[in-house]
Order: sequence, then C-alpha cells, then structure tokens
Amino acid sequence: MLIVPSDTEREDLERYVERGGYLGLARAVKEGAPAVLSAIRDAGLRGRGGTGRGELTAAKWEDVARARSEHKFVIANGAESNPQSRKDHLMLTRYPHRILEGLLIACFAVGAQQAFVYIKETYEDAIRGMQQAIAEALAEGAWGPLDVRVMVYEAPDVPVAGEESAALDAIEGFPRPRPRLRPPEITQIGLYGYPTVVNNVETLAAAASIMRTGQPADTVLITLSGDVKRPGVYEIPLGTPLKTVVEQWGGGAQGPVRAVFPGGVTAGPLRPEELDLPLDHDVLQQAGATIGLGVLHVVARDDWEPAAALAEAAAMWAENSCGQCHLCQDGTIRLREAAKGKEDGGGRPDAEEMELWALRLRNKGNCLYATMAARATTRWLRAFGSELSGTPPARNG
Repeated sequence: MLIVPSDTEREDLERYVERGGYLGLARAVKEGAPAVLSAIRDAGLRGRGGTGRGELTAAKWEDVARARSEHKFVIANGAESNPQSRKDHLMLTRYPHRILEGLLIACFAVGAQQAFVYIKETYEDAIRGMQQAIAEALAEGAWGPLDVRVMVYEAPDVPVAGEESAALDAIEGFPRPRPRLRPPEITQIGLYGYPTVVNNVETLAAAASIMRTGQPADTVLITLSGDVKRPGVYEIPLGTPLKTVVEQWGGGAQGPVRAVFPGGVTAGPLRPEELDLPLDHDVLQQAGATIGLGVLHVVARDDWEPAAALAEAAAMWAENSCGQCHLCQDGTIRLREAAKGKEDGGGRPDAEEMELWALRLRNKGNCLYATMAARATTRWLRAFGSELSGTPPARNG
C-alpha cells in the first residue's frame, strides 16, 4: 500500500486511477469471489484495528461468504478510538478511494450489497472526503458491474464506539452503543441480525493493494508519537526491529529512551533493552504487548516516573470502560485504585492487588477491553516491577 509523504491533499479519482486504482476491483470481478478469498488469505493480511489480535482478515470474509442469508453487510471502521492514533484519519482524508476500493472488493467477496464507512463524527474533513470519493466513483463508473450501496455513518465520539460490535449498535440507532455478547459472532448474526464483516479502514486499503499488486501484506501503518524527532504516520515493513523504527523513521529519540509503548500509552510498555523485538503481531503478543491500532509511543524524558505513568494509564482504563459489564467496570476501578498505591506503602502501586485483578479480568466481558487492561497491567509489572515497588532495577554491565 503506497503512502506518499509529500501528499498533502485528498487523492481524487483521477490521481488514484493513475496509480493503478480500481485495478484490484477489476481483477476481483474477473477472477471471482473464491479467488479473492484465496488471494487475501495467501497474502497473510491481518486486521489493523485496535484489538491487538491481528486476526486473519480472510477468516472473517470466509465466514460471511459461507453464510446463507439474503442480506449481508460490510463496515469500514474508521472510528479510531485510540487518542494517539492518526493513521485512520490520514487514510480517510488523503486516500479515501483506497478504502472504498477495498470495501467494494470485500462486498464482492462475501456477497454483500450494502456497506457503511463508519467515521468518527469529529473527523469532519474525513467525512467530506469519503462522501466526495463515493460520488466520484459512482459518477465515473469505477464500481463496474457491482450493485452495492455505500453510506457514510458518523460514529459517536466515545471510546467504545470503535469496538466492532458497538459499531453495529450505533448504526442501528442505539443512543448508547455498547459491545455485544459473543457468541454468536457478528459474522453470523451482525448488523440487523445479518452476517456482517467489520474491518478497519487500513485493512480494507491493504486488501485493495493486494488485489492490485498480488504482493503479500508485509507493511503496516504506524503512528510514531512521543519523544521522537520526527513524529508522524509511517508505512513500515513488518518484522522491522522497534529500535530501527524509532531511529530510522522517527529520526531517533530526543534523549535516552526510558520506555516504548507499541500499542499506545494505555497498553503495556517495553523497556529500552527490549527494542530489538520486531514489529510483529505474534512476537509482541508473546512478549505481553501488542501492535494494537498501530501507535508506537516513545518516552525519553528524565522526569518520567513509571509509577505516575501507570497510575495515569490505569485511570484511563477505568474512565473508558463503558460500564456494560460489571466485572470490567469494577475491575478497572480496582486497578486504578491499586495503581495509586496504599498510603502506608509510600504511594507505590499495590502490585499484588493489580496482578490479582489482571487475572480476574483476562478473557472476561463482551469485548476485549477487560483483557486489554489485564494484558497491559501484566506487561507493566513485568517491565517495571522493580521501579514500581521502589527497588532500583539491576543494571547489566
């Protein structure tokens, strides 16, 4: 997927076609839906949303393609609930046709005739850009023979609205969208009770690139933030060491690195000596971290204190819990209180209490939010347990 850093304006239909736009859709229609599903699976495309699981995109598409139903839906999720993430907004504002082509390819592959582009309501420029892209493509016949209706839907500006099943609630008109209990999976019973695919907008843009070029899905968009010399959104090859990402793309840190958060500040941190880990879904998950929504946050400040940073992160976990699942709401509040620490403990986090609640929260609730908080807690204790307890860490050498 080509990202051109010098582009500062929306890529209109003419420019997109000059770069090979909609050739992927033409190939999909020519070769047929089974060939599209095989191409997406063979390319190894994995979800680029915020769950951090990096599930194979083809698995969702194949589930919906197999479903026997008179109606099916595909949703391009651009709600971007991580406050540090910028990549979905960039894609929607500058490259809307890439998302639209991927959305149409997904509709063709699974047999859907209705699709939504779900965009955070505060992204007014992205909403306008996508509406313009849809109008351009319709006027010029870029959709070819497909009979698909695409609508833009404005997502509520609340963190939970970006969760894929909460997006269904929002589109169906519920005033307070919330995650749905699963099973059943939304690929079987989704929007209005029909099989539904929900993919992040970057995932769909990558699908269009795969169908156009035949190349594997070997890059990912990363929002580099924090104490780096060149913050921004970059397209980076998967497998690149995190240290190389910081130094080559970010221009280096603005001081000695204290911590790096590969999934944003609400996820768990890595220590500086762990930056040889590659930008890889499986490796980072094995380390207790995650790529998540593609936010690589670098901390390189002398005044950074792990205990204070953990307390701030835990406060965000509690604040952003939607409250639907009692265990998640109560557990994240308990994590917040434990992160503050006991007065008789000098204000240090209560690591034992945090570890207990991390065990209770893992794999609980209607969505992955509780698991995210549990995973992040465990990663914090693993990376900075000594500092959090007030004991200086042993230094190598």
